[in-house]
Amino acid sequence: MRLDGEVSADDGRALLQLLGLDRGVVVDNQPGRLSFVGQGALNGPLRVEVKLAAGGLAASANGTAHLFGAEAPAGVLDVTLSAADLRLPRREAAQDSQDKLPVALTARLTAAPGALTLDDLAGTVAGTPVHGRLAAALGAPVRIDGRLDADSADVPALLAAAIGAPAQGSLRGETAFASEPFGSGLFDVARGRVRLGVSRAALTPGLAVRQVRVDVSMGDGEIGLEDIEGDLAAGRLTGAMTLRRVGDGVAMHGRLALADADAAAMLPGEGRAALAGRLTVQVEADGTGVSLATLVGSLTGTGSATLAAAEIAGFDPDAFNEVIRAIDQESSIDAAKVRDIAAAALDRGSLRVARADAAFSIAAGEVRMGTAILHGDGADLSATGHFGLADRQVDARLTFSGPAPVGNAAGRPEVYVAVRGPIGATQRTLDATALSAWLTLRAVDREAKRIDAIEAAARDSATNPGEAPPTASGTAASARPSPATPRPIPPARRRPASPPIRPEASAAPAPAAAPTLPPPINIRPAPSAGGNQTRPKTPGSAGNPPRSAPARPPADAAPAEERSLLDRLFGSQR
Repeated sequence: MRLDGEVSADDGRALLQLLGLDRGVVVDNQPGRLSFVGQGALNGPLRVEVKLAAGGLAASANGTAHLFGAEAPAGVLDVTLSAADLRLPRREAAQDSQDKLPVALTARLTAAPGALTLDDLAGTVAGTPVHGRLAAALGAPVRIDGRLDADSADVPALLAAAIGAPAQGSLRGETAFASEPFGSGLFDVARGRVRLGVSRAALTPGLAVRQVRVDVSMGDGEIGLEDIEGDLAAGRLTGAMTLRRVGDGVAMHGRLALADADAAAMLPGEGRAALAGRLTVQVEADGTGVSLATLVGSLTGTGSATLAAAEIAGFDPDAFNEVIRAIDQESSIDAAKVRDIAAAALDRGSLRVARADAAFSIAAGEVRMGTAILHGDGADLSATGHFGLADRQVDARLTFSGPAPVGNAAGRPEVYVAVRGPIGATQRTLDATALSAWLTLRAVDREAKRIDAIEAAARDSATNPGEAPPTASGTAASARPSPATPRPIPPARRRPASPPIRPEASAAPAPAAAPTLPPPINIRPAPSAGGNQTRPKTPGSAGNPPRSAPARPPADAAPAEERSLLDRLFGSQR
């Protein structure tokens, strides 16, 4: 027998509805045509050729099929499919041209009662090469199992298609999530489990996961992404996500962990990386919404981050010393000049941090980080802020603190840095008001110490006249002679030697230097109370002839006891 037939329609969507393909393929409102040819034995194998063309969709099938007879229909066909939009339709009739998902596939189709198997599946989806094998059990809904491998994938676009949202691709550069309501998605279309492997899965224009493996499960109004594994920024990404239909909206629960990733690769931007080191992050979040915008805005959860062996650019620990040296050369402290000097000095180096831990929370679609303190080499950095998931805006405040100088009552010098703007294009603002105040207190403290040193030196000089007074700089070191050269003492400043407590402790002068002393005066002791009291008679008076001078001792007589000069002048006369 030979069988020829053709079905045409002014609206190609009617043909897709006739074939039951309207739930999986979107075509334009253009004329469509379906043709088929069969030749062979009526109750045996038929050579079949089928072609379909309708508003951007072109499909064909060639092979052998058993359509009539005692046995159930079956066959093996080589099929091709080319569609301008294979994305599941949303509830709205209007479609944005940017939402289209072009597909071109070839496969060997094996048809059996109630089952279809696609072997040697290959082609492109949105320009991405794919290959694998799929098996479908026909029913309501269809059950799909198998494996698909792709060279690349746009993760936001695939997730949006799965839950019936407008395309939200990572490569399209959207700055806000769509507020259109969710469509039917894949929740009620299929059930089953597909192992998906992607060589490069793009999350953002500059961030992608390599060698991704994930099990996609579908069933009971739920889509699960289980056993997620991949390499992100040289780190290991693991986790799971569940998307569930709730009324007209979608509920989401996700859990992700990233271990030992390159922090510099995680942050987009040109030039020197703002942050380098090894980053570990854990996060868990939930949310519910009727659109992508409301779903993201409802996210709540918690997480933690650990940074190891880090270098934070733009925070040179030696910046405070440079500012101090520069301001010490000035006659006054100017806040604007302090800010300019500090900004230039901070950019010259980086702060090295061995390890830092931080906790953050997710609420109302914002990631909020509590105060995290990073103890670095020579300085400390504390950070707090938030990041908006919907608008992708960063608002962070950093406090950079240097070491407190020894003996300085002003405390630690600090500067404040504000980081604001979209991720990857943030702007940095420096506030050096606190540093200017610290420099002022330091100057006051130094002046007070200088005045105290001058007053102390003046008191010491009054107590010890031989000490030189301090100079204007607060020290007398420059006015003192070298220890190797004794300083002469003027005669007027010599103090007379104090008399010794014991006369015999003094050194006796040379005999030649001692002057001749008058003879000692002999004083007779007073008579006792019971004896005869007689008045001594003066020389020359009656009864008392004048005494003659005492005779000198002979030369060979023993010398008298040698006495000191002070003893001879002021000692007792015997």
